[in-house]
Amino acid sequence: MGEAAGARVNFMDQRGTETLFLRRASGLVRAFSVFDGFAYAAFAVAIVEATALSFALSYAWADANIPLGIVFCCVGFVPVFIVYAAMTAMMPRSGGEYVWLSRSWGGVWGWLFTFFPFAIGPMFFIVSNGFPGIVMAVSPALVIAGKLNGNDGMVGLGSWLTTSDGLFSFQLFYNAVAFGIVALGMRWYARLQKISFWVGTAGIITWIGLLATTTTDTFISNFNWFMSSTFGWGGSNPYQYLLSQASSAGYTAPPLSQTSIMSSILIGPVLAYAYASAFWSGNITGEIKGVNDFKRGLAVYLGADMFSMVVTGILMLLLISMVGNPFMQAASFIWMTGRASSMPIAPFYGLFILTATRSPILWCWILIGFNAWFWMWPTNNYIGSTRYMFAMSFDRMLPSMLGKVKTRFLTPIYSLTIFFLASVVFSYLYYYTSFAALTLDMPLVMMIVFLAVCITGAIFPYAKKTKEMYETSNVARYRIGGLHLISIAGVLGFLYTAYSLYLYAVDPRYGVNSTQGLLFLAGGFAATVIIYVALKMYRKSGGVEIDKLYGTIPVE
Repeated sequence: MGEAAGARVNFMDQRGTETLFLRRASGLVRAFSVFDGFAYAAFAVAIVEATALSFALSYAWADANIPLGIVFCCVGFVPVFIVYAAMTAMMPRSGGEYVWLSRSWGGVWGWLFTFFPFAIGPMFFIVSNGFPGIVMAVSPALVIAGKLNGNDGMVGLGSWLTTSDGLFSFQLFYNAVAFGIVALGMRWYARLQKISFWVGTAGIITWIGLLATTTTDTFISNFNWFMSSTFGWGGSNPYQYLLSQASSAGYTAPPLSQTSIMSSILIGPVLAYAYASAFWSGNITGEIKGVNDFKRGLAVYLGADMFSMVVTGILMLLLISMVGNPFMQAASFIWMTGRASSMPIAPFYGLFILTATRSPILWCWILIGFNAWFWMWPTNNYIGSTRYMFAMSFDRMLPSMLGKVKTRFLTPIYSLTIFFLASVVFSYLYYYTSFAALTLDMPLVMMIVFLAVCITGAIFPYAKKTKEMYETSNVARYRIGGLHLISIAGVLGFLYTAYSLYLYAVDPRYGVNSTQGLLFLAGGFAATVIIYVALKMYRKSGGVEIDKLYGTIPVE
């Protein structure tokens, strides 16, 4: 499979191979600790904003138990992340899956499963990631600040940010801020990320305490007061008005105690929009210290997965217990189906946490927590995409400019610039065209990549090309009943991702099996292969030994 796929290569001996690559050293530094890698993965999951969008999209399964669905989804990804930790330990290089797959199967496979999904995909993923943050963190912050100061203009600005023009304008501003943060380099990024993580975590602890001590009657009273006094929305009983809007459209959801286990499993592919993203640290493993140790890799991937499961599972259980499952699902239904056009603020769960209290001090603290989780989240789209581009450039496939590490902060500034310019185009397409619907295909794309990585992990100890590398790694000593742990995890991960792909294919409620979506995916993968073949032919004509290069792990 692929170039020289059957050849046995000594991956561990890199003597004399440095000149194959763009230069003798990558230029990147291991600026991240294991904790930084864990926090980076947790921010990729976006346990506040991306999860809010996932929960809202779960309305199509009215009888689903969202907290239980979170557990099913996160546990389902455990074997996938075990494989990721093992591959990271054996090939800790920036570019993650691109390096693993291209060295295991050949260059075309590394390209096929990473160029379109992870080098190009984040350029529009940053926009779909920005949307829930704007409507859940930034817009409410302005509304609350305006209300506290009696500034109607600020309240109006917060409401305007939920319109297409407002969203697009703020997205451009955010893209520029994210560029600046990432351009400072990984050491500064780690410092800012750490501050945001602990502030955000302290915020979550506060929210949990607030939700645990607020009764349903108190919430309804506070919600009605807030929506009526701030926006004049919903008449004298906005809570009941929201429920009646959904019921008049034929939508009702049962209490949490009457939800279905099967529907809770079926929302897994929707929740994957957020929870699958704990894999995202794979793209920077060349910049995390110590992840050549399997246990430390587990702390990064599984740590983020379990942290996300516990925190959001508890948060959503308390939140739904407070607001009521019929109300939670009805709010998602009227917003996601466009029936809430007159509602001045998005009814994501952040609104319900805010309206659990009438305390201005708590409002401000809650919004600080929301923003702590938001501002560092989509920035890692920049980092991930540029690391895949960097790795492909370092392999002399993409132009060398993309692999240059410039400025005193040691950042691939040219890759960052290309990402920024592309994100501007995708921002316009997302907010003003039907392109936004295509971003729902990205979890499906992630599952395809997971499938490839899990297959690789399952056979890695046995394949002629990779067996020696596996046996000399610290991963080889981990077995269950005499079987290689990576192989067991690979099979289980394959089964879970294959089942998810099946659901995406047969159930239109996921929004990814439309003709337009399938053409988009087919076109993206086809273009990837064409670009790869063209670049390979061009490089070979210039004397670059592509096949030999893909038989060697990139130098650090």
